[in-house]
Amino acid sequence: MWCCACCILSRAEHAMAGPWRVDTLPLLATAYVAYLLAGAAVFQVLELPAEQNIRQRLTDSWAAFIQNHSCVDDGTLDLFLQEVLDARSHGVRVAAGQASSPSNWDFSSALLFTVTVVTTIGYGSTAPGSTWGRASCAFYALLGIPLNLQLLSRGAPTVAAPTRAARRWLRLRGVRQRRAELLVRGGCVLGATLLCLLLPVAVLPVTEGWSHAKSLYYAFITLSTIGFGDLVVGSEPGREYVAGYRTLVAAWIVASLACLAATYHALSTTALQPEDEHSLISPQDDDKRKSTARLLGCTAAGE
Repeated sequence: MWCCACCILSRAEHAMAGPWRVDTLPLLATAYVAYLLAGAAVFQVLELPAEQNIRQRLTDSWAAFIQNHSCVDDGTLDLFLQEVLDARSHGVRVAAGQASSPSNWDFSSALLFTVTVVTTIGYGSTAPGSTWGRASCAFYALLGIPLNLQLLSRGAPTVAAPTRAARRWLRLRGVRQRRAELLVRGGCVLGATLLCLLLPVAVLPVTEGWSHAKSLYYAFITLSTIGFGDLVVGSEPGREYVAGYRTLVAAWIVASLACLAATYHALSTTALQPEDEHSLISPQDDDKRKSTARLLGCTAAGE
């Protein structure tokens, strides 16, 4: 996940900035450009044949429809398809002449929309259609995005606080520092994986009818804030959803992003400092140490 990748990159950059003082920016920029070019080449090879196949099928279907329905000309069919595509771009789907998809602007759906705005996920399947709606969205994002980033940044240490307690608990029971670090960090990664990936993989096949692979893909694309919009929860035509379903999805997104931020904070935390080692002393042992020190002080004064 991205938090692990960021942690690895930051540690590598820190290591290279050691006694040799290597300027890592040119190397990083070169690797970045190479990564983009390689990705473009790979996805072109994977996706271009499928796109060409879809184009050919669409052309054949258009010609067959016009041939079988001579009363409909190209212009009329084109206008009809433009209406359908425009409605679909606003999240409205049509089946058997009726708008069959769930509403995109009830309160639960609007809440999910606001979450995708401030987290910069931006699926694109739901977007404001009115002039005032678009203007309001711009101002809303202008304040909401920094607020979201600030909350994740400031909240990460608080959410990750139990990892410090867990590390101290392990050390008090004789677990070596290195092993305690590995156990705590492994627990963080496991917890983040369970919440962020395995939970939707278990739930979405039931609620959306997606495959496990689709559900995993949706979870990763959403939480990485890529948000293509090819898969959106609560939008399947003809499917019944429980009340507040999209609200639950919005809560999962916020909780998962907070969990990822906390995991990154825990993984990037350095080993315990000497002052942290002092905090490993239990309160009972600390009281005994202070009592002994006072007794020794009194004895020395009496002599």
